[in-house]
Amino acid sequence: MTGFDHFGRPRPAPPPGAPAPAMATWLGGTGLAPFVFGAAAIWLAPEAIRAFAVSAVVVYAAVILSFLGGLAWGATSAAATDGRWKQVHARLLAASVVPALVAWGAALLPPASGLLVMALCFVAVLALDRRLAAAGIVPPWWLKLRIRLSLTVAALLLVAAAGIALKS
Repeated sequence: MTGFDHFGRPRPAPPPGAPAPAMATWLGGTGLAPFVFGAAAIWLAPEAIRAFAVSAVVVYAAVILSFLGGLAWGATSAAATDGRWKQVHARLLAASVVPALVAWGAALLPPASGLLVMALCFVAVLALDRRLAAAGIVPPWWLKLRIRLSLTVAALLLVAAAGIALKS
């Protein structure tokens, strides 16, 4: 089972290897747009726009890292509501606050350094996603989608950080 429908009835798990729902794929891909446009603007835009793009990418990266931690918190909390709170749930819940804390600290660093730290954090969050998948807390398609999105974001943040470093 993978949760409950809006009437509280158990929802059957999708078959293993099932693709991510189209809406999840579309929304995840759409969420990449600020990273793409921000990295491009850092490299290509006039100085006045570049400064805004740097701030926008730093803030958006911090928001999305916090969002990923929140997703892990919510998924873990939902999985543990059946009264069988396990040690693994406690560890996953504790790990779910780390992305927001790292993002907050990274956002306070000089922008190129902060983006580098956040790029590394996006890759590191995949370990949390793997643990959520191994614990059966997230749907089978989750990890494949998260890997594609996180690695793309990390690459775009590295491109943006390089642009900041080289354009300064």
